[in-house]
Amino acid sequence: MPPKKPGVPYETHLCADPNFEIAVVPARRDNYAFFILNHAARTCTTIDTPCAETAINFIEERGLTLTHILNTHHHGDHVGGNLVLKSRYNAKIIGGAEDAARIPGLDVGLRENEAFSLYPGVTLETIRLDGHTIGHIGYYAPALTALFIGDCLFSLGCGRLFEGSPEQMLNSLKKITACPAETKIYCAHEYTLGNARFALHVDPENEDLQNFVRLAEEKRARDVFTVPTTVKAEKSVNPFLRAKEERLQKRLHAIGALPVPPVSEIEAFTVLRRLKDGF
Repeated sequence: MPPKKPGVPYETHLCADPNFEIAVVPARRDNYAFFILNHAARTCTTIDTPCAETAINFIEERGLTLTHILNTHHHGDHVGGNLVLKSRYNAKIIGGAEDAARIPGLDVGLRENEAFSLYPGVTLETIRLDGHTIGHIGYYAPALTALFIGDCLFSLGCGRLFEGSPEQMLNSLKKITACPAETKIYCAHEYTLGNARFALHVDPENEDLQNFVRLAEEKRARDVFTVPTTVKAEKSVNPFLRAKEERLQKRLHAIGALPVPPVSEIEAFTVLRRLKDGF
């Protein structure tokens, strides 16, 4: 592939199969678009389209052809480039069946647990991730050890509940953490340091969290992305994945947000999400 040009802000991650690579490409203010690069065929797939111009610049610079657009949900900063990219590359647009009416140019609507072959050797499994929106989906690629989850989970946080309930979001997060520990989570925004302030507020004694935040701060100081994260890391540092833990519940009680623990996981999770919304 052509070498990366100086100043072009993207990062690439090699996969176990050397024919494939995943690129993280920033767009707009804090969005990421992700590209699965198929080196053998010189083609690529994008997960979400925050900005058509950014995507085109990346695709043309790398000398690729776009074959597929995978949308996680219908928000404009995820589907904004759909129609331009589809027209330019004749790419097939895939998204959630329940979100079909709100995804521009959709060709194929997928339901939970549907799998499809993206490229030879790469099969994607669909995961329903309601909460941020209804009909939100994620794409799990076991062969790439990668999970693309849009705005469901962020490093040290989770998505706002614009359409779904706390119960739906908690159920979606459990689907994510059920993936193998080494799975790389490609979340669609660079929110880590913002989320870190809240995470440290509700879980100040978590040494894993403290170390994770220090590393994230070092990365951002060097303009290195904090995405992807991993299932293993998030399970130890993300408060939204640990709502049932005694230490965190005691802290929520100490700041006046919960009655005397223990309480149910969903009760603690609901309080966490409400606190984060006003933090």
